[in-house]
Amino acid sequence: LAYFREKAAIDDASRSEEALAVLTERLATGNPPRCVDLGAGTLSLLPVIAKAVKAAGFATFEYLAVDRDRDALAEGLAKLQIQNTPWPADADPLASRSFERLRHGICDIGGVRCSIAVVCGDALDADAFGSFDLVCGSAFADLVRPEILADGLRRIGKPRGTAYLPITFSGKTELHPHGAEELLRAYDA
Repeated sequence: LAYFREKAAIDDASRSEEALAVLTERLATGNPPRCVDLGAGTLSLLPVIAKAVKAAGFATFEYLAVDRDRDALAEGLAKLQIQNTPWPADADPLASRSFERLRHGICDIGGVRCSIAVVCGDALDADAFGSFDLVCGSAFADLVRPEILADGLRRIGKPRGTAYLPITFSGKTELHPHGAEELLRAYDA
């Protein structure tokens, strides 16, 4: 969990305002969005999404957080004040076999009313909960083979939906053990 805490500081410092402006613009073209956060970890992307939703002119949104790390999700949940609500009766019964339902409720995130559901399971199986206007995931896309990611985005996202998959960079690429610089040069060639 220490990794998530340190990563959140780097993510916040390096987040692209230009990318957030594009995200806000995309969100403003539809209805209040239904969002899924793939590899949600400690839910650090939730306030960023709420800020974009609010800037797009919406007062509410739906948010599903999915991650395999139950402890990280629990840490993120501990920071929120959630009014519990029952899980929807129309939720896919097959999803209950592959996901552990941790929390479902309503909370306020930066002045935006969020209907939140948090589940522990494989992020790329989130289509068990339907399709989403916004598929997001911080530092997630680089962990999945491109063809698998593309297939997952097609299944999980709505047609003409938006994907926001930031990969933050702290300013310098280092390869270990030392001597791997040749690999970096070959990659950049």
